[in-house]
Amino acid sequence: AKVSYLAGSELSIADFATLPWMVAVDQFYGAKDILDLDNLKNIQRWKSELLDRPAFIKGMQVTALPNKK
Repeated sequence: AKVSYLAGSELSIADFATLPWMVAVDQFYGAKDILDLDNLKNIQRWKSELLDRPAFIKGMQVTALPNKK
């Protein structure tokens, strides 16, 4: 990727808004395989990098997905 984050070289609201949706695509909707996300290396790098940040971890706990029934 030419940039590290969705809107450029700096972390922005775009990253904060999109990360929960990317987690939901996998964990709630089960669409990771359908969308072949493992082959989208820059998305995986971006997601892993953000989820390693303590503030993102805390934020994801606040917006935790409900248990799928």
